[in-house]
Formats: sequence, C-alpha cells, structure tokens
Amino acid sequence: MQTGSPETEARELLRRLALPAKPGESVKAAIGRAARYAGLSYARAEKIWYAKDRVVRAEEMDALRTAARTRGQSQETRGRSRATSETREAKLFRNNRSQAVRIPAEFELPGDRVLISRDGDRLIIEPTPQSRGLIALLDSWEPLDETFPDVDENLPPLREVDL
Repeated sequence: MQTGSPETEARELLRRLALPAKPGESVKAAIGRAARYAGLSYARAEKIWYAKDRVVRAEEMDALRTAARTRGQSQETRGRSRATSETREAKLFRNNRSQAVRIPAEFELPGDRVLISRDGDRLIIEPTPQSRGLIALLDSWEPLDETFPDVDENLPPLREVDL
C-alpha cells in the first residue's frame, strides 16, 4: 500500500489497525488499541496518528505493516474483512444547521442526491437509483394480453352543462 510518504502510510496503517471502532469509543481508545497491535507505545502511536513527527523509523514501519497484514488475515478468516484499502479521511463542515461531508474526487457519486442510512455507528452513503424516465419504464413492461371491459357501457348519457 503506497500512499505517498512513509509518514502518511504509517498513519493510514495505524488507523486501519484501530478498526473496527466500537460505538461511542473515544479516539484515545482507538489509538491505544492500534498501538497494542503494532507493539508501539501509546505516545509514539499518538504522534504518528496526529502526524506530529516527521520521521517514522524503519522498524516502526515494519511493525505497522506486519500488524496490519496479520490483523487483516485474522479478520478475513473470521469473515469480517473490510475494504479498508479504499478508506480515506474526509472533511466535515457545517452548512446552516446541517452537517456535511466533503467527498474526495475518487469517491464521487453520480447525480445530485444520495441515500444515507445508519449501520451502528457508521453512516452509509449510496447514490440514488437513477430514474430511467417514463418512456424507458413503459418500454420495459410486457404488453398485457387482457381485453379491457367497456366501462362506459352502463353509464347514463352525458348532459350539457352551461358555464
């Protein structure tokens, strides 16, 4: 997983090791869990997590890569693997009284509306199904083989109305 600088890679590996997050869990607890998996001290893991250090030592990178690989394999064997290779951090901001998320370009969704749902402490954002239009919908239907009854057969005759 090459993501640019070794510091960025170390940060992403550390965050992957913190997954899955428990509902209501603090960031401190997630950093602690990731530090334990990687065999790092909490203080060192916190510096990597928040990008406070400009250098990540080779042995730390090896420990992070090994822990991420080992942890990933154990999650797959339990049937709980996640697509974390495509995980990116996104910016949250306020728009009037709503919270919004700035979605990175590589995750761009079609259209101008999405469906959002909650799964535990996760929010799932999906594109809305694209409407094909009425003509396309009618073309997709099979023709009916029924004959329709003559519904105006037993109605009284129309009368003139003056407006």
